[in-house]
Amino acid sequence: MKVVIAEKPSVARDIARTIGATKTKDGYIEGNNYIVTWCIGHLVGLAFPSSYNEKYKQWNIEDLPIIPEQFKFEVFKNTKKQFNIIKDLINSSNTTEVIFAADAGREGELINRLVYSQAKCTKPIKRLWISSMTEEAIKQGFKNLKDGKEYENLYKSAECRAIADWLIGINASRKYSIEYSKLTLGRVQTPTLAMIVQRQDEIDNFVSTPYYEIEAEYDTFTGKYVDENGKYKFTDEKAVENILNKTKGFNGIVKNLSKKQKKNYAPLPFDLTELQREANKRYGYTAQKTLNIAQTLYEKHKATTYPRTDSRYLSDDMISTFKGVLEAVKNNYHEQIIDTIKCYNKLKCINNLKISDHHAIIPTNKKVDINNMTEDEKNIYQMVCTRFVVQFLEPYQYEETILNIDIQKHIFVSKGKIVLAQGWKAIECDSKQIEEMTLPKLNKNDTVAVNKTYRVDKKTTPKKQFTEATLLTAMENAGQYVKDEELKEQLKEKGIGTPATRASIIEKIIKEQYIDRKRKNLVPTEKGINLITIAPTELTSAELTGEWEQKLNKIAKGEINTNTFLDEIKNLTKKIVETKATKQIEFKTKNHEKEVIGICPRCKRNIYEGKKNFYCEGYKEEPKCTFAIWKDNKFYGKVTKTQAKKLLKGEKVLFQKLKSKKGKEYEAFLKLEDTGKYVNLVFDSYNTLKKNSK
Repeated sequence: MKVVIAEKPSVARDIARTIGATKTKDGYIEGNNYIVTWCIGHLVGLAFPSSYNEKYKQWNIEDLPIIPEQFKFEVFKNTKKQFNIIKDLINSSNTTEVIFAADAGREGELINRLVYSQAKCTKPIKRLWISSMTEEAIKQGFKNLKDGKEYENLYKSAECRAIADWLIGINASRKYSIEYSKLTLGRVQTPTLAMIVQRQDEIDNFVSTPYYEIEAEYDTFTGKYVDENGKYKFTDEKAVENILNKTKGFNGIVKNLSKKQKKNYAPLPFDLTELQREANKRYGYTAQKTLNIAQTLYEKHKATTYPRTDSRYLSDDMISTFKGVLEAVKNNYHEQIIDTIKCYNKLKCINNLKISDHHAIIPTNKKVDINNMTEDEKNIYQMVCTRFVVQFLEPYQYEETILNIDIQKHIFVSKGKIVLAQGWKAIECDSKQIEEMTLPKLNKNDTVAVNKTYRVDKKTTPKKQFTEATLLTAMENAGQYVKDEELKEQLKEKGIGTPATRASIIEKIIKEQYIDRKRKNLVPTEKGINLITIAPTELTSAELTGEWEQKLNKIAKGEINTNTFLDEIKNLTKKIVETKATKQIEFKTKNHEKEVIGICPRCKRNIYEGKKNFYCEGYKEEPKCTFAIWKDNKFYGKVTKTQAKKLLKGEKVLFQKLKSKKGKEYEAFLKLEDTGKYVNLVFDSYNTLKKNSK
């Protein structure tokens, strides 16, 4: 019997259906000598600090740094049942082979490996590595299963990334939370926030300065004055007026004329970041929303290929599949254009050397009914389809004309364009397209009538606030912020974060109230600005992420030892903890403006009043705390703030005019009982009241 472990139930069902497993059991599907089971994302993760020592439940500066000698992994409580099902299945004497079928990438490998390791399994491993969830792709993947040993180094890289993030995140967050306020810091989120804060600082401190351009107006077109150094912006008003006086009332002579035929090839297919960027520009979708839609198109509709890719290229062994993919696209879009396509192999997007784990996002060969999709899904699907189709179309061709007209020994330049062939732009609009002038037919030394020369007053403008589209670009091109040439090259290839994690990073810094969404813009809050003010430079610069990604990639290739990498991370952790706080910053967050109702009996953090309950501030932090006292109780009526304060101190509280099931009124002293899962009010003592007489 072979056990297949998918990343989630929906994927498991697709795999099971394809390989002939049809009998649904509790936590798995069986049949045809296969058992297909599933994780629910991560079932196993790094243990919380308190798992190493109870004292770490409290956040104390003297306990830092927390650096375990041996890292522990533990099963998450809410998915323990499914873990035990998988554990029993893969360790069964009937099982001969385990097939890892989580997403084909670093994180998917980690999900499968941690379950396998935690279950202490020793069965042989095979790896399903596919980029599409169509039935055909799954069948092909099972015919070409990889040896699990090929992915050992990828697993080591993923595990090192998780441990490094744990060390930096736990220690930096605790240190700065103790010294200042409840804060979270991280390897990717902090430099990302730093870029947003830096951009806002540049905007706030920008001083606009005036400058001037000089233009000439002819009968049907215009020209711009350019000096001998190629400069066309001028700050000396007197010099500008002098040029205007010298050119006033004179005609021009065509000094030079050049015509060039140019080609503009179609943009490459989408990787995830480019898809997120374009969807943000066109539809205002957040990066996370686009990722969710792309995942649905991949898993549910089987309409597009694996979305979490960082490649915009296709491999030459895919050429034979292109005709079938175009036939599927034709079912919904671009039928007339697709019918004209004859050549499938001379594409600029075919480059085996530029594909790592996965190729670009393209449609699958499945003919889908777009009427079964939401409007958002249709939008993304159409984008992917169109971007694929344009790869087969002719380039956009145009003739560019540059005119240099001499007006009293001052050269005015005009540029014009004539479209020769729309090519791929017939079906995909270029968002950057600028309307060009059409120039008249002129020859060298022709005289050109000048209606007037004039000054255009302008002012310098600051950079724009980041949108999700421009932030994704900045994260992808983070090398521009790094001085070290080798790291710059590394970041040039990878950037900070990964296509799969950038969306969640943006969402996290919004959730932590470090930035706000204002329309399409991402704007830092006071809390976010203050965090970057106090954070160590190692965490605010992109260099740390550059170094990590560089070394994690080398681990994945088997070029460096994991211990070497982790020793460096441990040393950095110590350095961050030992850095003395030198800046006095007061953090004003929503919680700190609220009254503290009491101390949480479970985790010793603050309890605040919400609309419907009195809740622990740890509900969105790690370790997560779900302690809450609900205000409305069907048995005991409303719990007031005064009563909640007393209950949290361990006192018994008198509740009056309570009603029994028989309708009798009574009063009772109640106290808190916390089972660890539920928070109840229980009797301490009670007395029956007399019914009120009318």
